[in-house]
Amino acid sequence: MRLKPVSDLAGLIPAARAVPWKSKGTAATWSLVPGLGQMYVGERGSGIARLAIALAATAAIVTPVVVGLRSSSGLTFRHDWPLLALGIGGLVVLSIDYTDSYRDAMRGVIQWNERAEAAFEDTHPRAP
Repeated sequence: MRLKPVSDLAGLIPAARAVPWKSKGTAATWSLVPGLGQMYVGERGSGIARLAIALAATAAIVTPVVVGLRSSSGLTFRHDWPLLALGIGGLVVLSIDYTDSYRDAMRGVIQWNERAEAAFEDTHPRAP
């Protein structure tokens, strides 16, 4: 003898489990590299742009260090202040990009999950 489910909603469980869902923890992990969190939530264009900004900012930080190491005895603030400005500018841009990328990835997870939930509710009107 087959038991009848306690609720008609019990039949929705397999369909609900099949809904693609994104995790904030996974997005946070991917966001350690700016742009990868956006790619995780399906925002490729934003992810590529943020990754490109992070790479350019990193180059702006590394370039003065390499130049400084190659000519350490010949550096003077009077002539080489643009190197310092470039490095500081790179740090500022990288920190802004990193912070904004993380925040945007968290927003992307919420929006992804809300769209997935709305699509599920559209296809299953009996769902609570």
